[in-house]
Amino acid sequence: QPAMDLYLLSLQIDSPLAHPSAKNFRPPSWPPPPDWAPILDAQGSPQCVYSDSSWPLDVWAGRPVSINFGDGYTKGERIDRVNADLLRQCVVWFLWGPRGRRSAGSLATGAFATIKPLFIVCAKAGIVATDLMRFDAIIDKVAASLAPSTFDYAITILHELLDAREQLGFCLLDQTSLARLAKLAPEHDAKQTLYIPPRIWSYQLSRLRECLGDYAKHQAQVAGCFEFCLNAYAHNYGSLKKALSSKTTPYRTPFTNQKSRPGIKYYGSFKLTADRFELTELIERWVGPFEDKKKQINRISQYLDLVSMAGLAYLLNFSLMRIQEGWNLRADCLLVERDEKFGDIYMLCGETTKTEPDADARWPVSKSVKLAIDAMKHIASLRMRCARELNSINLTAEDEANPYLISPQYEPWGSGNGKAYQTRPKSWNYQQVLDDYPQLLDSSQIILSEEDVRIARLITPGLGVEECKEGDSWRFAWHQLRRTGAVNM
Repeated sequence: QPAMDLYLLSLQIDSPLAHPSAKNFRPPSWPPPPDWAPILDAQGSPQCVYSDSSWPLDVWAGRPVSINFGDGYTKGERIDRVNADLLRQCVVWFLWGPRGRRSAGSLATGAFATIKPLFIVCAKAGIVATDLMRFDAIIDKVAASLAPSTFDYAITILHELLDAREQLGFCLLDQTSLARLAKLAPEHDAKQTLYIPPRIWSYQLSRLRECLGDYAKHQAQVAGCFEFCLNAYAHNYGSLKKALSSKTTPYRTPFTNQKSRPGIKYYGSFKLTADRFELTELIERWVGPFEDKKKQINRISQYLDLVSMAGLAYLLNFSLMRIQEGWNLRADCLLVERDEKFGDIYMLCGETTKTEPDADARWPVSKSVKLAIDAMKHIASLRMRCARELNSINLTAEDEANPYLISPQYEPWGSGNGKAYQTRPKSWNYQQVLDDYPQLLDSSQIILSEEDVRIARLITPGLGVEECKEGDSWRFAWHQLRRTGAVNM
């Protein structure tokens, strides 16, 4: 096998962590040694070693993303060690090769996810993937295992690996076997995203606005209540920092029905505090009644999450952003430019990575989005008060000054997130928000009428009969807001 020219290899990820002086900028040998660390964080600490069965890509992606090679713990199908090692070499080529992927996402859900089924089929058949071209029947099984939506991309990747066979020292499929695979391409009818019928679209928008308007009216009371709760926790635990790190001493929790003792003060159930700040009706209207046996203080965190999600949905309705673009907006994202002829022009500023990566993209929006931004900023600032006490999340001065609009529950009673602040939590989907917060939309208002179905089918002719029928409830998705907005325009 010819030696790989290591100078061909350099980490192509678009990240400040990828620079020529980094220890992982290129592998020390080909194939890389088992103990080589392919991924390092900002402090230079290894996140995994080459031989690990899964690699966490969080520090590059800014959110939880990992790839699993199938030869260790896996929820998916197993791959034997020899085939998994070949897959690892392919991944190193996809990341460090001359045409290396620029983002963790384009590797994990792109090249890696597209090519992995080939190795699963080989492992099941008991052959090594480099012998695949000798077995036509197994090539046919590979064709059946590839996703129809990415079949053409799989052919492109296999061509890329074939072109690199001299450097890699192996070949998966040659020209003849690739031609056989290409002939087995399935018919793929790309599904169009659903268009939301106007009546239902207008209704969800009016409810989002109502939720945000309610928050605006009660913002001072919410802030006062939140601050009171933080101070109560700080008093009982000794400091806010201790309250955030000592969740194992529940007897110090201030909102329980106990008699106060020296150094520890109890305030009874949280509903009494909500009553005091005149928030009970507001919280129960949007997230449901306080329940005696449940940890009642969670209700305020759930309410803050709901308002943040309503704000996000409102922004996506008006900006036509993709969910990840909206999810990663920061507090300073709203720009207002004064035009002599047209007056104030409102825009959102953020990062897009879909076609051409751009850290400073613009989306024109309605001026009404200020209501959503103000609510989300207010919630982010409340949670930043706790975040700055957590050493584990590597908060920077820039993060403090300009936080993300969507923030985890950092409060001492919240579910929390111990990951680095720059590693974004996984985005919720729109239907999940609506399922978790059934008070947001009245289920009777989103039942499809005959006219709703007629309009939905008119705009999306390929709709299956079962997907959209009279009497069903509409199922929402973020991307529907983008398509519906584009069609309406």
